Amino acid sequence: PESAFERSWASLDRVGNLSSSAVLHVLADTMQAGAAAGSKGLLFALGPGVSAEFVLLEWP
Repeated sequence: PESAFERSWASLDRVGNLSSSAVLHVLADTMQAGAAAGSKGLLFALGPGVSAEFVLLEWP
């Protein structure tokens, strides 16, 4: 759903395009907001050249 990207768009609006390091900014926002136990998330970023990062997250 579109709401899944809410923090990503908010980060882009606040600090601009940080390229692949934006995932750390969005992760910090997500951790501060808190998530329900057992919630899952996917961290995904594309960097310069052919670099991609994927991390599957689960909150305790």
